[in-house]
Amino acid sequence: MNKERVSIHISDSAQIFIEQTVGGTKVTKSAQLDDILLCLQSSIKHAAPACSAVLPPNALFYSHSPDTDAYSVALEYPYNTADITYMETEYPDFPLPKLVFGFKVNRDGKIQAVYLGVTENCTLREDTPMYFYPLSNVSENDYQLCTGDNELPEISSPYLLGNIMDYILGLPNNDDHFDIEHNEPELCQRELMDHLSDKTPEYYYSDILIPSGKTLADFYGEVSL
Repeated sequence: MNKERVSIHISDSAQIFIEQTVGGTKVTKSAQLDDILLCLQSSIKHAAPACSAVLPPNALFYSHSPDTDAYSVALEYPYNTADITYMETEYPDFPLPKLVFGFKVNRDGKIQAVYLGVTENCTLREDTPMYFYPLSNVSENDYQLCTGDNELPEISSPYLLGNIMDYILGLPNNDDHFDIEHNEPELCQRELMDHLSDKTPEYYYSDILIPSGKTLADFYGEVSL
Protein backbone atom coordinates (compact mmCIF):
# COMPACT_ATOMS: atom_id res chain seq x y z
CA MET A 1 0.00 0.00 0.00
CA ASN A 2 1.40 3.42 -0.96
CA LYS A 3 1.56 5.84 1.93
CA GLU A 4 1.53 9.62 1.45
CA ARG A 5 3.43 11.85 3.83
CA VAL A 6 3.69 15.64 3.89
CA SER A 7 6.26 17.52 5.97
CA ILE A 8 6.78 21.29 6.36
CA HIS A 9 10.32 22.53 6.99
CA ILE A 10 11.26 26.09 7.97
CA SER A 11 14.91 27.08 7.62
CA ASP A 12 16.85 29.48 9.82
CA SER A 13 16.39 32.11 7.11
CA ALA A 14 12.56 31.69 7.27
CA GLN A 15 12.36 29.85 3.96
CA ILE A 16 9.54 27.29 3.87
CA PHE A 17 9.76 23.96 2.07
CA ILE A 18 7.02 21.37 1.69
CA GLU A 19 8.30 17.82 1.38
CA GLN A 20 5.83 15.26 0.01
CA THR A 21 6.51 11.52 -0.17
CA VAL A 22 4.25 9.32 -2.28
CA GLY A 23 5.07 5.68 -2.88
CA GLY A 24 8.69 6.18 -1.99
CA THR A 25 9.14 9.18 -4.30
CA LYS A 26 10.06 12.41 -2.53
CA VAL A 27 9.13 15.82 -4.00
CA THR A 28 10.19 19.13 -2.40
CA LYS A 29 8.76 22.56 -3.28
CA SER A 30 8.96 26.01 -1.73
CA ALA A 31 5.97 27.86 -0.30
CA GLN A 32 5.04 31.28 1.00
CA LEU A 33 4.03 31.81 4.65
CA ASP A 34 0.71 33.42 3.67
CA ASP A 35 -0.22 30.34 1.65
CA ILE A 36 0.57 28.04 4.59
CA LEU A 37 -1.52 30.16 7.00
CA LEU A 38 -4.45 30.30 4.56
CA CYS A 39 -4.35 26.52 4.18
CA LEU A 40 -4.34 25.96 7.94
CA GLN A 41 -7.17 28.43 8.57
CA SER A 42 -9.39 26.85 5.92
CA SER A 43 -8.93 23.40 7.50
CA ILE A 44 -10.06 24.46 10.97
CA LYS A 45 -13.64 23.56 11.86
CA HIS A 46 -15.06 26.33 13.97
CA ALA A 47 -17.16 25.21 16.93
CA ALA A 48 -20.68 26.56 17.24
CA PRO A 49 -20.98 29.31 19.84
CA ALA A 50 -22.25 28.23 23.24
CA CYS A 51 -25.68 29.40 24.28
CA SER A 52 -26.87 29.87 27.83
CA ALA A 53 -30.47 30.15 28.97
CA VAL A 54 -32.34 30.61 32.23
CA LEU A 55 -34.12 27.31 32.80
CA PRO A 56 -36.78 26.31 35.34
CA PRO A 57 -35.39 24.67 38.51
CA ASN A 58 -36.86 21.29 37.46
CA ALA A 59 -35.15 21.24 34.04
CA LEU A 60 -33.59 17.91 33.06
CA PHE A 61 -32.29 18.45 29.53
CA TYR A 62 -31.61 21.33 27.12
CA SER A 63 -30.54 21.52 23.48
CA HIS A 64 -30.09 24.52 21.19
CA SER A 65 -29.65 24.97 17.44
CA PRO A 66 -27.27 27.84 16.57
CA ASP A 67 -28.52 27.75 12.97
CA THR A 68 -32.21 28.37 13.70
CA ASP A 69 -31.96 29.62 17.32
CA ALA A 70 -34.61 27.05 18.24
CA TYR A 71 -34.24 25.11 21.48
CA SER A 72 -35.73 22.16 23.32
CA VAL A 73 -36.16 21.47 27.03
CA ALA A 74 -37.17 18.45 29.11
CA LEU A 75 -38.72 19.13 32.53
CA GLU A 76 -39.80 17.07 35.50
CA TYR A 77 -43.36 17.86 36.54
CA PRO A 78 -42.97 18.82 40.22
CA TYR A 79 -46.42 17.75 41.48
CA ASN A 80 -48.23 14.43 41.84
CA THR A 81 -51.77 15.78 41.32
CA ALA A 82 -53.39 18.12 38.80
CA ASP A 83 -56.83 19.26 37.72
CA ILE A 84 -57.73 17.03 34.74
CA THR A 85 -60.69 17.24 32.37
CA TYR A 86 -61.91 14.25 30.37
CA MET A 87 -64.54 15.13 27.79
CA GLU A 88 -66.77 17.38 29.94
CA THR A 89 -65.98 15.81 33.32
CA GLU A 90 -63.58 17.57 35.65
CA TYR A 91 -61.34 15.59 38.00
CA PRO A 92 -59.85 18.02 40.55
CA ASP A 93 -56.60 17.00 42.25
CA PHE A 94 -56.36 13.93 40.08
CA PRO A 95 -53.44 11.69 41.18
CA LEU A 96 -50.53 11.33 38.75
CA PRO A 97 -47.41 9.20 38.44
CA LYS A 98 -44.05 10.94 37.96
CA LEU A 99 -44.32 12.87 34.69
CA VAL A 100 -41.72 14.43 32.41
CA PHE A 101 -42.51 17.02 29.75
CA GLY A 102 -40.58 17.98 26.65
CA PHE A 103 -40.87 21.12 24.54
CA LYS A 104 -39.50 22.28 21.20
CA VAL A 105 -39.62 26.06 20.83
CA ASN A 106 -38.70 28.23 17.83
CA ARG A 107 -36.75 31.48 17.96
CA ASP A 108 -39.99 33.51 18.26
CA GLY A 109 -41.08 31.68 21.42
CA LYS A 110 -43.73 29.56 19.69
CA ILE A 111 -44.01 26.01 21.04
CA GLN A 112 -43.66 23.67 18.07
CA ALA A 113 -44.07 20.32 19.84
CA VAL A 114 -44.93 18.95 23.30
CA TYR A 115 -43.86 15.58 24.71
CA LEU A 116 -45.13 13.72 27.78
CA GLY A 117 -43.80 10.59 29.47
CA VAL A 118 -44.08 8.54 32.66
CA THR A 119 -40.94 7.52 34.56
CA GLU A 120 -40.09 5.36 37.51
CA ASN A 121 -40.81 7.12 40.81
CA CYS A 122 -37.20 7.85 41.73
CA THR A 123 -34.37 10.34 41.29
CA LEU A 124 -34.24 10.75 37.53
CA ARG A 125 -31.22 9.63 35.52
CA GLU A 126 -30.71 8.79 31.85
CA ASP A 127 -31.20 5.07 32.57
CA THR A 128 -34.45 5.60 34.53
CA PRO A 129 -37.14 3.22 33.17
CA MET A 130 -40.15 4.62 31.33
CA TYR A 131 -43.74 3.37 31.29
CA PHE A 132 -46.51 3.66 28.76
CA TYR A 133 -48.62 6.75 29.42
CA PRO A 134 -51.89 5.17 30.63
CA LEU A 135 -54.24 7.98 29.60
CA SER A 136 -54.89 9.58 26.20
CA ASN A 137 -53.46 12.07 23.69
CA VAL A 138 -49.84 10.79 23.85
CA SER A 139 -48.23 8.85 21.00
CA GLU A 140 -46.62 5.62 22.22
CA ASN A 141 -43.94 5.84 19.50
CA ASP A 142 -42.37 9.24 20.20
CA TYR A 143 -44.08 10.60 23.37
CA GLN A 144 -45.56 13.49 21.38
CA LEU A 145 -48.63 15.03 22.99
CA CYS A 146 -51.58 15.96 20.78
CA THR A 147 -52.98 19.35 21.82
CA GLY A 148 -55.66 19.39 19.13
CA ASP A 149 -56.87 22.83 18.10
CA ASN A 150 -55.72 24.40 21.36
CA GLU A 151 -53.24 27.20 20.71
CA LEU A 152 -50.37 27.20 23.17
CA PRO A 153 -49.09 30.48 24.64
CA GLU A 154 -45.90 31.96 23.23
CA ILE A 155 -43.07 32.33 25.72
CA SER A 156 -40.28 34.89 25.98
CA SER A 157 -37.92 32.67 28.00
CA PRO A 158 -37.34 28.93 28.57
CA TYR A 159 -37.93 29.64 32.26
CA LEU A 160 -41.65 30.15 31.54
CA LEU A 161 -42.05 26.55 30.40
CA GLY A 162 -42.42 25.67 34.07
CA ASN A 163 -45.86 27.31 33.98
CA ILE A 164 -46.96 25.71 30.70
CA MET A 165 -47.15 22.18 32.13
CA ASP A 166 -50.16 22.94 34.33
CA TYR A 167 -51.83 24.72 31.43
CA ILE A 168 -51.40 21.66 29.19
CA LEU A 169 -52.64 19.21 31.83
CA GLY A 170 -55.75 21.37 32.20
CA LEU A 171 -56.66 21.05 28.51
CA PRO A 172 -59.66 18.76 27.83
CA ASN A 173 -58.75 15.13 27.11
CA ASN A 174 -60.48 12.88 24.60
CA ASP A 175 -59.80 9.31 23.48
CA ASP A 176 -57.11 10.09 20.88
CA HIS A 177 -54.12 7.72 21.23
CA PHE A 178 -55.77 5.90 24.12
CA ASP A 179 -54.77 2.23 24.25
CA ILE A 180 -56.59 -0.10 26.64
CA GLU A 181 -53.47 -2.32 26.73
CA HIS A 182 -51.44 0.48 28.32
CA ASN A 183 -53.05 0.02 31.73
CA GLU A 184 -52.80 -3.21 33.71
CA PRO A 185 -56.55 -3.76 34.37
CA GLU A 186 -57.31 -2.89 30.70
CA LEU A 187 -59.99 -0.33 31.50
CA CYS A 188 -61.42 2.13 29.01
CA GLN A 189 -60.55 5.78 29.53
CA ARG A 190 -63.70 6.70 31.47
CA GLU A 191 -63.44 3.64 33.72
CA LEU A 192 -59.75 4.27 34.30
CA MET A 193 -60.26 7.91 35.25
CA ASP A 194 -63.04 7.04 37.68
CA HIS A 195 -60.99 4.18 39.11
CA LEU A 196 -57.92 6.37 39.72
CA SER A 197 -59.67 9.48 41.00
CA ASP A 198 -59.49 8.42 44.68
CA LYS A 199 -56.16 6.54 44.53
CA THR A 200 -52.64 7.64 45.46
CA PRO A 201 -49.85 8.28 42.95
CA GLU A 202 -48.09 5.15 44.26
CA TYR A 203 -51.05 3.05 43.13
CA TYR A 204 -50.00 3.56 39.51
CA TYR A 205 -46.77 1.64 40.09
CA SER A 206 -48.39 -1.30 41.87
CA ASP A 207 -51.55 -1.75 39.79
CA ILE A 208 -51.69 0.36 36.63
CA LEU A 209 -48.47 1.10 34.77
CA ILE A 210 -46.87 -1.14 32.14
CA PRO A 211 -43.13 -0.82 31.38
CA SER A 212 -42.37 0.38 27.85
CA GLY A 213 -38.83 -1.00 27.70
CA LYS A 214 -37.44 2.49 27.15
CA THR A 215 -35.46 4.81 29.38
CA LEU A 216 -35.34 8.53 30.03
CA ALA A 217 -32.47 8.75 27.54
CA ASP A 218 -34.92 7.66 24.81
CA PHE A 219 -37.26 10.45 25.87
CA TYR A 220 -34.38 12.96 25.63
CA GLY A 221 -33.64 11.63 22.17
CA GLU A 222 -37.14 12.51 20.98
CA VAL A 223 -37.09 15.95 22.61
CA SER A 224 -33.62 16.86 21.32
CA LEU A 225 -33.30 19.02 18.21
